[in-house]
Amino acid sequence: MTKEVEKNNSKSKFQKFTEHVSSLFETFKIILGGAFLIWVFFFLQPQKYLIESQIDSQCTLNARGQVICTFINDGAYEGSTCKTVIIERRNGVEHINKFDSSAYESTQRVCSGLIKSGDIAERNTFVFFQDKSGNEVDINKFCDSEGWLDDWGDGCRWYFKEQTYSRE
Repeated sequence: MTKEVEKNNSKSKFQKFTEHVSSLFETFKIILGGAFLIWVFFFLQPQKYLIESQIDSQCTLNARGQVICTFINDGAYEGSTCKTVIIERRNGVEHINKFDSSAYESTQRVCSGLIKSGDIAERNTFVFFQDKSGNEVDINKFCDSEGWLDDWGDGCRWYFKEQTYSRE
């Protein structure tokens, strides 16, 4: 008789299975609810990649100070950017002429202008460099180095520095 009572009090395999599935479902609902809250949080945040423009550029500089830039807007909205040029003497190179600095930033900027999403803009301008006294710095003389006869770039390196855009 005790075996029959135990048998009647014990749960069937089906009941155990349904309780286990129900428990898993409750856990899944909690995880799904948390994931939904995280999704809502990120969805309501400003989509930076959709709001801002993404202006990429490729620029060149020659020994006369001519800068040619191609600006490409890969962003979702129109935008603009400006750059100045910095020239600096290469370390370990013996330069012929003396200057009051080993690097100069151009006094002019090259700006893209307002570029619509997906558009390309070409800009061509001349930039100049000044020493601390306000005298113009000739790129060829600044970069001229001993033992280098090939190119002005042998004695210097140059790069572009991002600037805030204004409608100048």
